[in-house]
Amino acid sequence: MPDIELDPDVLATLRALERHRVEHVLVGDAADAIHQGGRGFVDAVAIVPSGYARNVERLATALGALHAELRVPGAASLTPADLGPQSLRAVGRWTLATDHADVAIDFEPPGTAGYVDLFANAPRVELPGVAPHVAAAEDLDRIEAATRDSAPTAWPSGDPARARGRAPAPPR
Repeated sequence: MPDIELDPDVLATLRALERHRVEHVLVGDAADAIHQGGRGFVDAVAIVPSGYARNVERLATALGALHAELRVPGAASLTPADLGPQSLRAVGRWTLATDHADVAIDFEPPGTAGYVDLFANAPRVELPGVAPHVAAAEDLDRIEAATRDSAPTAWPSGDPARARGRAPAPPR
């Protein structure tokens, strides 16, 4: 892949996840941008974390370090939330604001069986200071199609079903 440039806040968020050894696959707009060679405006991170207990504990620790708070669609302010391992796993899907980029977490996105399903085809991509596993383009398409066919979900930076090549969502 060519040199890829992502927003420094996206990279800082990915670095925090890596620093805390959170096993995850990058999906959503950031993964789309990586497959497009870094084109487009991306200000958020969407991940599918591994659901085993120790990893969810590391995710909770990373979110604490990032000062994550719940972003409720339509609400004017952020909402403090219990982001402990039990809550993270019990709810399964989160949209959070952090010190850097917004983070969407979904343990089992539509059309997938979660982390293990996506990890099987997710190459590691070298970015400045971090090397996340990025969902394969066909897996992103599968999530997109299933999302389009299911109830709407809140993902940061707009709709995850926004196909590659379409205009990005306007900045907030």
